[in-house]
Amino acid sequence: EDYYQIETSYNEAEDIRLLYVAATRAKNLLVISSLNHKSNKSNPWLPLLINITEKMNITVPEVKLLKTEAKEKEEKSLFNDYKEIQKECGQWMKDLSKSSCYEKKPTDFKDEEKHRKIATVDVGGTAWGSAVHRIFDYLIKEDPDEQLLSLHIEKALEKQEISLKRKEELAGIIQKFKKSDLYQRLKKAEFKYSEVPFTSAKAEMVKLTKITKLNKHKITVFLDILTIFPPLF
Repeated sequence: EDYYQIETSYNEAEDIRLLYVAATRAKNLLVISSLNHKSNKSNPWLPLLINITEKMNITVPEVKLLKTEAKEKEEKSLFNDYKEIQKECGQWMKDLSKSSCYEKKPTDFKDEEKHRKIATVDVGGTAWGSAVHRIFDYLIKEDPDEQLLSLHIEKALEKQEISLKRKEELAGIIQKFKKSDLYQRLKKAEFKYSEVPFTSAKAEMVKLTKITKLNKHKITVFLDILTIFPPLF
């Protein structure tokens, strides 16, 4: 029972995290689709629909196709299906006409080995995103000088097995961030929280918010690295 509750709590926290990341991608306006009947219970945006008022709703009328238009569409679909089946049958006939066995000489295998491709390592979005997250987190918490930052960039790339040729690219992202208004706010902030776990106690979050409101000259900044420069990742 305890393990079940832990697993349930983890899944709920993960759902909230994904919903938060998706919602914060909106720049000026967030449009959420929903239904007016019970099927809305399975809507992943349901937590955001609870507090939506009637004024915020935009009713979209159902579109009904004319009978003739629907019939033409159905006939076209059937004709395309027929052509596809005819094409497949023709291919089956070609395959059946081919010999099912063939001879191979030892020299043929040697030629294949010469043209064998070398396996490559994929360092796509996941590895690159982890490296960027690591550097942003280090920059926010430590505020290092340029030399230490350069060394940390190299370590982050090496850890993710990414070529050091991309060091300048990552350094460019950091420099762009350091010129942003958000970074200037971070430098002035007394408290900085990067990658805050969504399982943190609500009471603690409320307490920190109250401290911020009472002391107008000190700023508390909660920062989710994913929302800084989404297009760069």
